[in-house]
Amino acid sequence: MGSDDRQTVEASNPILGSLKVSSANLNTLFTVLGFVMTCLIAWVLYTHTSDAKDATKELATALREQTVAAREQNCLISLPQERREQNSELCKRIAR
Repeated sequence: MGSDDRQTVEASNPILGSLKVSSANLNTLFTVLGFVMTCLIAWVLYTHTSDAKDATKELATALREQTVAAREQNCLISLPQERREQNSELCKRIAR
């Protein structure tokens, strides 16, 4: 195959002017764009994964604190009204 067999695409635009692209150049352009898009998608997935790990750690901490508070409240509710203030420290220790 000689260079005369190449397919070319010509486009003209009044604003941008004329453009002549051969099939080899178009193939290279699509290859580079595909590589850039693949790298971009990989970067987005990597950052999403690290953000999700951080959010999971924060969520676990918040749930742990919420569980301790609920246990402390249950301990205090189980006591009669007049003994709740006296035993608040005991319920905090039991809740942990």
